[in-house]
Amino acid sequence: MRPNCFRGCLVWPILAFFKIGELVVNKSLAHSHTSSLDNFSFSENNVSINLKFSKTDQLGKGSLTIKPSINSHVCPVHLLKKYFIARPKSIGLVFIHFGGNYVTRYQFNAVLKKALNVANITSDNFQSHSFRIGAASQSSKMGFSDDEIQDFGRWESKAYKRYIRIPTLKLASEI
Repeated sequence: MRPNCFRGCLVWPILAFFKIGELVVNKSLAHSHTSSLDNFSFSENNVSINLKFSKTDQLGKGSLTIKPSINSHVCPVHLLKKYFIARPKSIGLVFIHFGGNYVTRYQFNAVLKKALNVANITSDNFQSHSFRIGAASQSSKMGFSDDEIQDFGRWESKAYKRYIRIPTLKLASEI
């Protein structure tokens, strides 16, 4: 399987609660908030991600996230390592095309829509923000505490609660 920058773009927002703007370029904004190569550091069993700035970190304190490898052929850490090895040898932003151009939010959304269509999933209800919603919701379903979810997503306020969306069953008497 040839390493592909879009695999990383589609996996990492869920695994590390990334905002899409932290991974790909938004045409209207400077690149200073998009992750660069020097934000990532690999060891044998994990990857450390040092975000120097994010929307929730207005003071620029930064945040360090460490994600472990998993014993699977679809391990996000291993996929990212393979991409880094195959990636063009230029410095700068993490996700670039093999021609050297940055991956944009528009391109990310187009690939997301195509991937959903291939999987026969209607793309009407999915956008780039769906990844953070999915990460928070899945973490809640898995039993992580509110404090842990808030920490995972780097939320400074209780805004993370709006991201947790777990459908509940209604009793027949409630309908």
